Amino acid sequence: MKFSRSAVIAAYEPQSYDMLPQETKTWNKNRKAKPRVKLINIGFGNIVFANRLIAIVSPESAPVKRLVQDARDRGMLIDATYGRRTRAVLITDSDHIILSAVQPETVANRLNTHSADPMQSSADLDPED
Repeated sequence: MKFSRSAVIAAYEPQSYDMLPQETKTWNKNRKAKPRVKLINIGFGNIVFANRLIAIVSPESAPVKRLVQDARDRGMLIDATYGRRTRAVLITDSDHIILSAVQPETVANRLNTHSADPMQSSADLDPED
């Protein structure tokens, strides 16, 4: 005896949602949407979670240089510069330090824009390379 797919689905699908147990109805009403994750392109196709960033700073000051060296010694440094000059230092909430070849202003602008595609960017690097 053969059954069509729609006949099988109809046999297991409730005729109305009033027939469902009360717990199921309550769960469906109280279900919340998942929070959206925002991703930021930090250059060369490297992406970080925006909600994990604490600060975006310039690497020129001595305290930031010490912070980068300490992270390198602890094994918490992520170098995303691809051998280029470091222009931005990203500090995360997990004590990771990320080096980027993109200007801090560019990363901040990408953080503030609401683009659906994190890979969408006009230029990863400034023309002064």
